[in-house]
Amino acid sequence: MTRSATPPRSVGGRPDMTTVGYLIAGGVLLLLFPLLPFVAIAWLLSRLLGSEPRAEKNRRRLERPEE
Repeated sequence: MTRSATPPRSVGGRPDMTTVGYLIAGGVLLLLFPLLPFVAIAWLLSRLLGSEPRAEKNRRRLERPEE
């Protein structure tokens, strides 16, 4: 047993702090919810207007090094 100036604490979480965390997360989601249509439109436009996926560009660049 180690010697310590403070008593050992339990490992479990604190329910009151968990509740506060959920309340804060819910508030943030509520505030960001009106932005969802704009995010969806931007995502769709990037999908429709994008030339090719970024991973494919990187793979081609690695296969054919620039001189």
